[in-house]
Amino acid sequence: MAGDSSEDDGIAATALATIRTAVAGRESRTLQSFVAGTSIGRYVLHKRLGAGAMGVVWSARDPKLDRDVAIKLVHPELARSEHAATRLLREARAMAKLSHRSVITVHDAGDVDGQLWLAMELVRGTTLGHLLRSRAAAAIGDWPHWLAMTLDAGRGLAEAHRNGVLHRDFKPDNVMVDPAGRVCVGDFGLAMLGD
Repeated sequence: MAGDSSEDDGIAATALATIRTAVAGRESRTLQSFVAGTSIGRYVLHKRLGAGAMGVVWSARDPKLDRDVAIKLVHPELARSEHAATRLLREARAMAKLSHRSVITVHDAGDVDGQLWLAMELVRGTTLGHLLRSRAAAAIGDWPHWLAMTLDAGRGLAEAHRNGVLHRDFKPDNVMVDPAGRVCVGDFGLAMLGD
C-alpha cells in the first residue's frame, strides 16, 4: 500500500545498504595497491612481510611512538560487513589486554576507507611452521629444542585462555620465533573473521 511507513522504511534500508556497498567498493583498495610509504592511520608501511588466508602483513613505522610495528591488512572480502569490523575491534581489545612474552602484543586496530587493519608488535624472525618444514630431518635429533618452543607457545595460549581469548586457528604458521628463540603466538582474532 502506498504510504505504508514500514514498507517505505524497508525500501529506504535496502537503498542505503546498496549505496554503502557501492561506496565501499569504490573506496576500498585492493591489498596489492598498498606500497611502501602508504599511510594506514598514523602508521607508514615499510616492507611487505608475507600474506596468508586472512590478509597481508607489512612492517611499518609508528612515528608518534618512534617504533616499528607489524600491520596486518585484512582481506577486503573478509571485512565487507559492519559485523566483521565490530568483531575485529572486539578481538583487538581483548588481545590488547594480554601481556605475555609468548603472545604477540596488539597495539591498535582500525578501518581506513573500508580497509580493516591491526597494528601489532613486530616480531622479527620466522614462523615455527617454516622452521619445522626447513629443518624436518634435523628436528628428530633436536627434540628438546622443539619441545621447549611448543611449551612456550602453549604458555601463551594458556594465558590467552585464562583471559577469555580463544585462538580458533592455532598452528605452527601462527607462531613466530625470533632470532633469540622467543616464541610468540599471533593471529588470534583474525580466524574468527573467516567464520
